[in-house]
Amino acid sequence: MFAASRFRDRTAVIAGAGHPLGASLCLRLAGFGATVVALDRDEEALIALARQAPDRIEPLALRPGRRDVLTLLGEAWGATPLDLLIDLLPMTSLTAGERPGAALARSAGLVRALLHGIRQGSAQVVMAVPRPERPGDADTQARAAAHVTLVQRCAPACRPGRVAGLGLPLRTDWSQQALLSAGDLALMLCHPVSRGLQGGSVVDWAQPSR
Repeated sequence: MFAASRFRDRTAVIAGAGHPLGASLCLRLAGFGATVVALDRDEEALIALARQAPDRIEPLALRPGRRDVLTLLGEAWGATPLDLLIDLLPMTSLTAGERPGAALARSAGLVRALLHGIRQGSAQVVMAVPRPERPGDADTQARAAAHVTLVQRCAPACRPGRVAGLGLPLRTDWSQQALLSAGDLALMLCHPVSRGLQGGSVVDWAQPSR
C-alpha cells in the first residue's frame, strides 16, 4: 500500500492497545522499526503484547482510579517529539460499558498531555470515532457526533501536527482480514500520502466483504 520504511525510527503512541486493532497496530509498527508506546488499562495484557517485540514496544498502563495518570504520561512523554498518535481508547471504553462522557474526556486529556510532543514532532494524530453497526442506534450516533466534534477541535490546537478521525464500528469480533484492512487505513492516515486530507476530517472504514 505504501512504503513501510517511512515508519522506521519513528515514535508512535498507540492508546487503546488492548483493542484488537490497537494490538495489531503496535506489532505492525514495531515490525516496521518504530518505537511504540502501548497504552491501555490492562497491564498484564500490555506486558504480554510488549514481550512480542521487547526492543520496540514499551507498555504503559492507564490504571483505573489513578486520576493523575495522564499528567504522569505528559511528564514522561510530553516533551518527546512524536511522529504518530493513534487513539483507540473510545473503542475499548465504550465496549466495556464505560459512560460516554468519560471516554470523550480521556481522549481530550490524552491530546492535552501529549500536545507539546505532537507539535514538536508535527505528529500525525488519528482519533477513533465509534460508529454504530446497526441503523437506528441513537446512543452510538450521539457518541460519534461528540467524537467528531472533538477531532475538529483538536485539529487547530495540534498544528503543525495533523489530526484526522477514523470511523470504526463498535464490535468485538475482529477477523484478521478486518484488522489488516482497518489497520491499513489507520496507517494511511498517519502517512504523508494523506497530506491532502483536510485537518479535522473523519474517514470511515468500510468493512471488507467476507
